[in-house]
Amino acid sequence: MLTPAVKSSSLFPSYNLPAHRGLILILVVNAFLFGSALLHVFSISGAVPLALNLLATLYFVLKKNRSVGYPHMVLIGLILFSTLVQVVIWNDGSYLRYAIFPVSTILILMVASRADLDRMVDAISVLALVVLLLAAIAFVSVFAGVEPLATLENRDGRNLYVFFSTLSNSYNVNANIVRPSGIYDEPGALSFFVCAIACLRTFLGKSERLTWVLLGLGLVTLSLAHVIYMVAHFLAVARLRTYLTPAPIVIVVAVLAVVSSGLGHVFYEKLILRFESAEGSKVVAGDNRSERLSGALDIIEADKSVLVVGIGPGCVKSISTCELDDIPPFSAAPLEPLILLGFVQGWLYYLMLMMLFAAPLFGRKYLVVFGVALLLLQRPYVMHIGYSFYSFLIFFMFSGAVIDYFRSELQEKRPTFVSRGE
Repeated sequence: MLTPAVKSSSLFPSYNLPAHRGLILILVVNAFLFGSALLHVFSISGAVPLALNLLATLYFVLKKNRSVGYPHMVLIGLILFSTLVQVVIWNDGSYLRYAIFPVSTILILMVASRADLDRMVDAISVLALVVLLLAAIAFVSVFAGVEPLATLENRDGRNLYVFFSTLSNSYNVNANIVRPSGIYDEPGALSFFVCAIACLRTFLGKSERLTWVLLGLGLVTLSLAHVIYMVAHFLAVARLRTYLTPAPIVIVVAVLAVVSSGLGHVFYEKLILRFESAEGSKVVAGDNRSERLSGALDIIEADKSVLVVGIGPGCVKSISTCELDDIPPFSAAPLEPLILLGFVQGWLYYLMLMMLFAAPLFGRKYLVVFGVALLLLQRPYVMHIGYSFYSFLIFFMFSGAVIDYFRSELQEKRPTFVSRGE
């Protein structure tokens, strides 16, 4: 069985160095704020995160003796080379946007130590708890009749509703139901980041009690993917005697209180019923990806060259506009990177996905990594701001553990030679 990832240092060249407050702060900003809708609301350009990570990496390498990771530089080289190929093929610089965030993420993670990551996870766990508690308050208050304070336009053109303690792009005014998204642009994003934090907490040996509080509160997003990840996480960490404590009793009482309050039917109708079978191309009633997957296959069938170089810069600049121009919907599904970028540039997503899906082969503990891979099927955004940070961090942690595992296996099998004089 694979040794715990917390002992892995192969892909963190500064792994054993002490924590640095400045780097912890930068890591927290990457993890918590860069994927937030607040950047869009306050018109903060993507150049800001890019510049911050580049300058910080240079500072810590040149001034703080943090090491350069050669695997990281090779990966960055491959990303930049494949991006350059796309730019040349299409004679369009739009493809650079799918390189800048992975590259800046890899650089800042390269200089992080285990202590930096440990304290970062502690910080973002507390921040996530606050955001989730505020989201839960908003969910209850909207059910009681509270209306949004304002309505803004989201990055994708949809409405972004501003409540006193959460944002959301999913608000049913007739039923008084909101799916809170915290400081993010949609509830699925909040769910993804909470699940990613839960995965990191398991990697670093953090308290599962707080992890389950975060995951439980995350149900307020009414996300199907969130429930699926929770199942994977439970299978990874469950110990029966651990759950025979007062904590589960409190949770059961809380659930019963929600049910008796009248909020229970909201969760039943908006979350549980989404698992029911549905007619047509959908697998379950809440399935909104089958149609997009089918659309992607139709695009490929119409033009096989899409598999190699993607559909073209028009869609790269604006997927939402692209899908309105007689092109089947394909975004937010596993084939999105292939349709947009072709294998020339989209290989990165599929490489990471393959690696993460292989995680359970190395032990039940790594089902949490498998759970994140399932989330990335629905949100294939490893080259997007915010998502790239969690995707690469989990990828590096697990990959480092795999490298260390095979290295130790080879050392154990290496024959020892005894001199004749012994």
